[in-house]
Amino acid sequence: MDIDFIKIFVTVLTALIGWLIGHYFTERRNRINKRREISLDHLISAYRILTQDITHREWNADNRLKFENVVSEIQLFGTKEQAQISIDIIKEFAKNRTVDLDILIKGTSKI
Repeated sequence: MDIDFIKIFVTVLTALIGWLIGHYFTERRNRINKRREISLDHLISAYRILTQDITHREWNADNRLKFENVVSEIQLFGTKEQAQISIDIIKEFAKNRTVDLDILIKGTSKI
């Protein structure tokens, strides 16, 4: 009788631990996917503004504000390489008062 109880207890305990581990990894995956989805939405929005509203337009106060917002979103949600490219662009803009935004759009740092 005691052996049957131990077998049942071990089986239930193993199933419970398996469920808890599975639940943990499922929730972790869901959090990672949600974070990735939010980052992607912000980056798509930033790149749309960059390509449609800012690129090849004259620099005015509204475009400068949009540019600052786009760069901050790229630094916040982008990769390390994208953040570094945006820093390089900011430095170039501060020095020359003009900047080639195609580098940021294409994602390759050649400044």
